[in-house]
Amino acid sequence: MRSVASARTEFFCVCANASAFGRAGRASAGRPRRCVETNVRVRVVVNRIVECPFSATIEFAAEELERSPEVQVSPLESAGESVRLASSVVEDATDAVRKHDALAFAWRARHRGLFPDLHGTLTVRPSVRGSELTLAGQYTPPFGAAGKLFDTIAGHAIARRTLDRFLGHVAQRVESRWQQEPVGA
Repeated sequence: MRSVASARTEFFCVCANASAFGRAGRASAGRPRRCVETNVRVRVVVNRIVECPFSATIEFAAEELERSPEVQVSPLESAGESVRLASSVVEDATDAVRKHDALAFAWRARHRGLFPDLHGTLTVRPSVRGSELTLAGQYTPPFGAAGKLFDTIAGHAIARRTLDRFLGHVAQRVESRWQQEPVGA
């Protein structure tokens, strides 16, 4: 299997508490309040080729995620965090040429303070060797400004590696399932 990972970072700033700004947006001493970036969304995209026909790949991936509502995710084999996983088949809005399904998913870590929740989409495209899976996910780094700084330094690489390993697991299960299918199915 070939894996290509890329990270795209998009920032969405939301004021911490809009109602705290008062009518004029001033602090009690007459000084303007500062907007604090608390909701920074980071986008991570990873790709993987699987040896399974395009027509069966999203179905097999959906069944695999449905079968495993709690999984271990980690950038390393020896460590991991247990996450609850939810997924549903949706229309693939990223392909304007042809209509087919995608898989929307979300996970919530058991230790929510340390690990961010993740929301994403798994899409499939035909490939010469089978199908190309693309997993695009978004998360908000925990711990406010300190978390944003950590994410800039190392967190996004950890997230990218974690998603790549997760997608590798899904790809492996899809290929295994395809190999088990009877010929002519």
